[in-house]
Amino acid sequence: MEDLTISRSGMSKECICDVCRERICCYHYRVSVTGYDVWRILKALDLPSWAFLTYTEAEPESTESFILDQQGPPYELILAKSEDQRRYGGCVFLVKTNDGECRCGLGDLRPDQCRIYPVFFSEGLAAVIQDPDGCCRVWSLAEIDIEGERKASAIYSQRRTEYGAVLSQWNQWVGRNGKREFNFYEFCTYLENRYAGEQG
Repeated sequence: MEDLTISRSGMSKECICDVCRERICCYHYRVSVTGYDVWRILKALDLPSWAFLTYTEAEPESTESFILDQQGPPYELILAKSEDQRRYGGCVFLVKTNDGECRCGLGDLRPDQCRIYPVFFSEGLAAVIQDPDGCCRVWSLAEIDIEGERKASAIYSQRRTEYGAVLSQWNQWVGRNGKREFNFYEFCTYLENRYAGEQG
């Protein structure tokens, strides 16, 4: 498994999450994705990106936002939530078994934001998110391989920077096309083509 992080107890962070039956995080959080995340998922599953993505208004400080028309608000690309009654409101890739156990249907394909959760770095220092609404357990830094997480976070940061540049080019193109309004399908097609060209 890529980017395996080992805790002092000998169990990786991924293993701890793998045995979680509730997957509260898959319901609670909106998962922002990068173009690289999208490309990996659609290439592996042979799905068009609009089948598992949606968009929402971007946070004011977001550097990874796109527009669909010159005057419109900036949007952020996220994984869609399910409308299936068994897992309503959960991630579109959430799988729920007959005994009520929840599993991530993406496994190693899950987006970088999911892979590094609950760790984040602030001014070079590691911290963990403590959100009882988003996770059924309390995390400790003692369970985290800090250097492994630092490496994974650096890769995620690089991918976000690259994605921001791709979005900036899209936004400039939309701006140059006057009052024409673009749709989400056109944006997804642009994103797929850009990453297919760069990664393929």
